[in-house]
Amino acid sequence: MGWTFSNWTRSELIELLTEPGETDTANYETIAFAVRGNVLWQVVRHSSKQPAVLELVAGHSSTVIRCTLLERTSGWWGYRIMTEQDEPEYFSCPLRYLALAPERCSEWRDGVREYHAGLRASAPRGRAFPTTQQAAYA
Repeated sequence: MGWTFSNWTRSELIELLTEPGETDTANYETIAFAVRGNVLWQVVRHSSKQPAVLELVAGHSSTVIRCTLLERTSGWWGYRIMTEQDEPEYFSCPLRYLALAPERCSEWRDGVREYHAGLRASAPRGRAFPTTQQAAYA
């Protein structure tokens, strides 16, 4: 899928992308979302209204992880939606989202886990505070 741009504000765009909606064949709702920089992560539940839509039986649902890129160009905000099975090259997806949707791409999920392991490894182990004596000389 390509990019879609309009004169939304960034917050209006995020609200638009996370609100429930429906098409002629399916309903969808965001059950969790997080913004990491200019990447909107969502867990989205799609419910089929007709047989064979989204490879589902009518009345059944499927949950997917979406990676939506946000960008501002010439004063216009836009977005590009990808799902886990598109193997996006972005890995800042919240770890807890992996448990909310069935696995569709193990390699991508491994990348998400590696990304978070790297964050934990590089995080400071504690914060050093000056002792009272050191503070007196500062």
